[in-house]
Amino acid sequence: NRTDPYIFMDLDERLKAAYGAYQAGHCAEARTGMQRALQMDPHNRFVRAGAHEIERECSDPHRGREEPHVGR
Repeated sequence: NRTDPYIFMDLDERLKAAYGAYQAGHCAEARTGMQRALQMDPHNRFVRAGAHEIERECSDPHRGREEPHVGR
């Protein structure tokens, strides 16, 4: 039984966790955070756009960890 780090987070906290993980170069963690944010508000355009942006950036093999593009 694993502890769910997102269970007590609100939408904003989940987004911050996802972007923080992305900025640190942890794409799997960033994707999970965005998926959990989407579960909370699946019709929110901002959340959906952020999820697509993280997916695109994390899928880019030329993406440099030192220069993430999210949030610019």
